[in-house]
Amino acid sequence: MLFGSGPRRKLLLPVLHVDDDDKPEHTASQALLAMKHGADGVILCSWPASIRVMLEALDAVNAALPHTLIGANFLCAASELKGVRLNGRCEILWTDSGVNGHGTESSLVETDSILRESGFRGLLFGSFAFKGRSYVSKEDMPRLAGEARSRMDVQTTSGSSTGVAMAPQRAASVRAALGSDAVVAIASGVTVENVSELLPSTDIVMVGTGVEAWREADEDLAALDVSARIAAMVDRYGTSGAVHQGRLDPARVAALAAVVHGYRS
Repeated sequence: MLFGSGPRRKLLLPVLHVDDDDKPEHTASQALLAMKHGADGVILCSWPASIRVMLEALDAVNAALPHTLIGANFLCAASELKGVRLNGRCEILWTDSGVNGHGTESSLVETDSILRESGFRGLLFGSFAFKGRSYVSKEDMPRLAGEARSRMDVQTTSGSSTGVAMAPQRAASVRAALGSDAVVAIASGVTVENVSELLPSTDIVMVGTGVEAWREADEDLAALDVSARIAAMVDRYGTSGAVHQGRLDPARVAALAAVVHGYRS
């Protein structure tokens, strides 16, 4: 579903943040922009949005972009997904639940059970060595990696928090623990400046903050590179207000897509 039968290539999936004030047409327009500028699909992520708003956004994106790889992260309790029809709306269900430093989280088990009961035909992206969870040490990675591979289709890893890039050395440790045949996604702090260092260790780049439009009022930060600007704007506004959430910068999408798709191992 993700790579077909040919050689595995790197994928770029911009994350579209959706909140309750967003109209479905807006989210669909951002998805169209992402695909026009080189994305391989899109992930809709509640920021925060009700399940109803998320489903309306998914329906709008599907209507605008049939036959496109679409994912969703509802950022809700697993139990809230009971009875929600996902087939025909998304091929990826991404959850922040996963395998942390203490092992498999019960919320991941519950999510997987609900998806199986519903007959979901897509892929489960879960977290491994992910932000906001109990830390996974390098020493524990090999032991916990087996749990991660058995519990989810794609293991998603990240830096320490929103907008913070993962250290290339830690990304390499995650890849080594999971194995070369695992499908690994990375989410948080990815920019056109640092993605080349992370691509040897990941198959799928999921990026929100790094391709969203900046506030025009922050011209004083223009001289900084993107990674430094993210850190400065998070300090200034907090993680929820650093950028125009849900509004992509087409130039950033295109530049990142060129690097991701141009990667050769």
